[in-house]
Amino acid sequence: MLIPRSIGTNNRSPLITHPILIKLFLFLAYGLLAVCHGCTPDQATVCSATGLDSACYPKLDTLHNPLLRAHVKQINFFLETSGSMEGFMPANVKTTTDFQVLIPDILSRSQGNYHTNLYTIFDSESKFKKENVNNVITNVIPKGDFKWSGNTYVPVMLDSIQRYLDSDRVNIFISDCIYSPVSTNVKMTAQTIAEIREVVQPIAKNYATVIYMVKSTYFPKNSAAAQSPYYLIMQGKQENLVAVEQMIQKSLRTFHQNFEEIQFGDKYQLPYYSVLPYSQTTQNFVGSKNPKTATYTSLQDIETDVTPKVGFWVAIDLTGLPSFARTTDYLDSNLTATISKGTVKILKVGYKADKLNTDDNKFADKCDAFVQLSVEDMPEDMATVTLSLARKRPLWVAAINHDTLAIKETLRTKTFGWANIMTGFDQAYENSAAGAYFNQISISLIKKQ
Repeated sequence: MLIPRSIGTNNRSPLITHPILIKLFLFLAYGLLAVCHGCTPDQATVCSATGLDSACYPKLDTLHNPLLRAHVKQINFFLETSGSMEGFMPANVKTTTDFQVLIPDILSRSQGNYHTNLYTIFDSESKFKKENVNNVITNVIPKGDFKWSGNTYVPVMLDSIQRYLDSDRVNIFISDCIYSPVSTNVKMTAQTIAEIREVVQPIAKNYATVIYMVKSTYFPKNSAAAQSPYYLIMQGKQENLVAVEQMIQKSLRTFHQNFEEIQFGDKYQLPYYSVLPYSQTTQNFVGSKNPKTATYTSLQDIETDVTPKVGFWVAIDLTGLPSFARTTDYLDSNLTATISKGTVKILKVGYKADKLNTDDNKFADKCDAFVQLSVEDMPEDMATVTLSLARKRPLWVAAINHDTLAIKETLRTKTFGWANIMTGFDQAYENSAAGAYFNQISISLIKKQ
């Protein structure tokens, strides 16, 4: 790393003549050169002033702490059995629904790994009924042997369920979230946002919420079968939810069932990332590996006099993010690049470099997202490029929502008031859908002197 032009180097130092001091000076100087690759105290000051560390690498993220180790002792399942759920578990239909295949498998896996409780909810105002899990798996769900009555309201059910939460427990509420209060007063439906917010807020500081939307064949009483959504609303410590999600996804993969997801109250580490210094670059720079991360996070000896643009790929590991946030469409719409001074453009997102140099494989193999960048018009000798991924509500939430109260239980392909329920969760977690998944993937750029 060479000294930028704007940094002075003519300061004089007093002569050191004592042999011990000379040895000490040489030892310190060698160590400084080994770490900073040629930087000087003046340069270290400038780097620090521009938000980099003293060796001109981007600073390590300290805002995202790694997840704790999962500690799950118990899973509590709460299965809604109001009338609107009967079509998922019909008693007099020979065809087995997707619901009747998936839920017993999840319960069986849970029993094999954790202490498992199962409660049924047929009415918001009634006490939960604790069921024998094996009986529900083998008899009740396959035969649809429930009361299929009662009046349910999601905020009331959630309020009761959350009382079972603890640091070593995960709650899973299985429901179609159909609004079925005693009164069908439209004014009550407008209160959903506020009521969800007030119910969830007390647990939002300590527990996260993950919601899966799954579709199943559904057999209404007076119309043709449809693919209808239902939801697994999971609450617990984030590290515990991650472990339980892995279990549930095994069941989903086993039966080839797709799902959509949304998270509230979750926090993410800064993803692993590295410049790919040898693959499809403009070759007018030297990649510099950060000794603290063992990844390439700095481009040095940039020669803009030869080639005005600086082109390179960045590989990022996004496996810790929700699946929808890793799609090419989401990245295309929500990934942005900024530069402290100059112009930066994203040329491609989500596509692996066409001609990947073998020297870059050990970095690329750890990543699932690839971003091609172009930088030009750097007015100064040093700049920082930063990538950010905005956090937005997934599109499926709006797609699955409808707001027509009169057909709330007959339009089974969508869920009445679902967007309001999601807004209630979002506000309980203080607008967790806003902000960014990350905004500190940074690369420093330094011109050749």
